[in-house]
Amino acid sequence: MTIKKEEVVCLGIVLKTQSYKESDALVTVYFKDYGKMTLIARGVKKLKSKNAAACQSLTLSEFTFIPRNGLSTLIKASSVDFYRYLKEDIELEAYASYFMEFVLRNEEENQPDLDVFNHLKEALDALPTSTCLFTLQCVYLKKMWSCFASRWLCSLFKTRSNCWVKFGRRGLCLFRLFITS
Repeated sequence: MTIKKEEVVCLGIVLKTQSYKESDALVTVYFKDYGKMTLIARGVKKLKSKNAAACQSLTLSEFTFIPRNGLSTLIKASSVDFYRYLKEDIELEAYASYFMEFVLRNEEENQPDLDVFNHLKEALDALPTSTCLFTLQCVYLKKMWSCFASRWLCSLFKTRSNCWVKFGRRGLCLFRLFITS
């Protein structure tokens, strides 16, 4: 991935926020165009910070930043959706945290995948109206498996040209046979 040196504006979901120094924070965001990145948000813990609301965990925001390998610098952030209904219900918030933690742990830095972003956003949007949360969780994991599995297999084979497994019932069976033999 090429890292540009100018400011960019991009939509992203805040996966995690952690304190850094006295008034700063490290904000881990999954971007539509850049994948998972960690931004340093200066002064975000101050009372008069304009970026504080947009940098909260479980928030869909539009970020202006300078992309770099490693820590990127946040310039401006504005929230698009706070997912208020998810934060008001502890069970919904637990499922949302599970979805975000799955992406946080399984996605590599600076590896954009539009499907991962769309599946995460769809799952977060569907949580308040879902009648069966366990079914939604299973559907989400199935979609994410299809996104991550091809990359995991390709890393095993060290090349993308050897990724011949078709993911579905047959492909999963072939994968299980390959691993066990």
